[in-house]
Amino acid sequence: MLLKLYSISILLLDILLLHIKILLAIVEAFYKKIIPLAEKSVSGEIVLITGTGHGIGKELALQFAMLGSTVVCWDINEDNNKKTVDELCHLGYKAHAYNCDVSSREQVFKIAREVKEKVGDVTVVVNNAGIMPCHPFMAHNSQEIQRIFDINVMAHFWMLEAFLPSMINKNHGHFVALSSMAGLMGIANLVPYCASKYAVRGLMEAMAEELREGNRQLDVRFTTICPFIVDTGLCKKPRTRAACDPFLKCKLAFCKTIADECQPFLQRFQTSKPMTPYLFEAVEKLLRYLMNRCVKPDLMKCTGPKLLSIDTKKSENLILSKNIDIGFATKRLLGETAITVTERQKLEFIHECRSMLTTMIAKLQEKSPLKQKAVRGLSSLDPCVIQHSPQLAQKRFSFLLEELNHANIINDVLAENAKKEYLHFCNLKKSELQEIFRPCDQFSDEVGLDTIYGSFLIGEANYKHLWEVIKICLVLSHGNATVEGGFSVNKSLLVENMHEKTVIAQRHIHDEIQEAGGIKNIHISKKMLDYVRGARKRYHEYLEMKKQEKSEKDKKKAEKRKLDIQVKDLEGERKKLMMATEEKREAIDVELQELKKKQASLY
Repeated sequence: MLLKLYSISILLLDILLLHIKILLAIVEAFYKKIIPLAEKSVSGEIVLITGTGHGIGKELALQFAMLGSTVVCWDINEDNNKKTVDELCHLGYKAHAYNCDVSSREQVFKIAREVKEKVGDVTVVVNNAGIMPCHPFMAHNSQEIQRIFDINVMAHFWMLEAFLPSMINKNHGHFVALSSMAGLMGIANLVPYCASKYAVRGLMEAMAEELREGNRQLDVRFTTICPFIVDTGLCKKPRTRAACDPFLKCKLAFCKTIADECQPFLQRFQTSKPMTPYLFEAVEKLLRYLMNRCVKPDLMKCTGPKLLSIDTKKSENLILSKNIDIGFATKRLLGETAITVTERQKLEFIHECRSMLTTMIAKLQEKSPLKQKAVRGLSSLDPCVIQHSPQLAQKRFSFLLEELNHANIINDVLAENAKKEYLHFCNLKKSELQEIFRPCDQFSDEVGLDTIYGSFLIGEANYKHLWEVIKICLVLSHGNATVEGGFSVNKSLLVENMHEKTVIAQRHIHDEIQEAGGIKNIHISKKMLDYVRGARKRYHEYLEMKKQEKSEKDKKKAEKRKLDIQVKDLEGERKKLMMATEEKREAIDVELQELKKKQASLY
């Protein structure tokens, strides 16, 4: 029993630790999104790179030298290594060449001492040297496998032994290991090589963890890089399946054409401003753009939600593959492939483009906000709809009022008054509406709808009911702004950002910053600093309070559930007893009647 409780406790602690790590990762991601990490300067560092005779090692040597580092080049091929250093020196950079077989521990330590005496303490080590014999596992011999591990794995140990102590003593250094994509996944004909690259990744992760646990203040870092296939001495003229595809450029061009249309839509709604009133028109525009490329023109005469009823999975609703609009860039590149591909292959490519379009359209239709009457209703607050289609705007505003009324957010009287005032607002002179919406630029959204409507409606007695409804709508829209921005990655954050008090707090902060003349003019007082320092503690207290409240609610629910079961059981038992009593009473009545009949017959 105790062992079982211990196991459950460990499991619960592991789950709690996982949630804490997830939360910390989210906080870190937010922080890095707002304040990106500055690139680490390597100017003045002494950087040792192995395998600099050619390929990645040579390019790394050039890159570090250009960034102001003193580069120490190691390679077993003396001639190639000297050429690399000569090139660097000719360009005016500091570079030193050493001939070394990194698989030999004795050579590594010997050359390391020479480097320290002549150049100085190495602060950055890039373990790049490696070999990659490529043939089936059964074709490898023991000497070759041993050689792969000596160079690709053991060399990393010797380099760590030679240079890590000085980095720890100086509390400054960085080890970089070149693993490979073959260290993340197995590849045929590269069994020993894959094993060696997996080993490198494990070595670096374990080393980093060991030093981190031993001394958290230590400034010695470890980085593992897993490059894809590269044209180096290890691999001549590498070719991937994608690179061999004659339609590669065409596919990229087509995807870019579609992405160029989708990107502005996505970027526009990555904001904390109330953007939902623009959502209906924006989604319809995007959906229509995609459908115009592959759907028959006669079906595209419908608007809004009716677009959702067009089934792009049915071929009879689509134009012929050869007539699909794949974009000008794709057409031009497709024409350039005429020499290498057949007409049938071209048609197959265009059919793939159509499949991609129909898949995107189906997903948009499935998840489309156009389905929601509330979204359609909120579009009545879009300045463009009000100015150019006032009758449509009035119809949609009626939808909005119905939805709010049915949800008990507004009462009947407020809905009726707001409808009248909105009608009056839409019937203003065109010049007046243009003046009201002048700050509004639908392409930049620099000025929010809350600012635009507030500047005109606040204090206007003729529009007080309309302003009440618009406030509710924009607060609802603002509450979802973190979702639209893609930042609400967990439920608790989503819930917090939808609370009215959160929105009010954000607005207060915004107003204070504006009042001060910008964020740079905010006076940071001691009181503010003290309050901020205590924010985390108060947040934890708040979470603990919520946790206790939830625990109490759960207890009450459990107790209520238990009482409900007991009440139900007792009621069932009472019913049974009453039925049994009734049956017994009826039997007694029958017996009593018979006795009375006998008694009467005796007189």
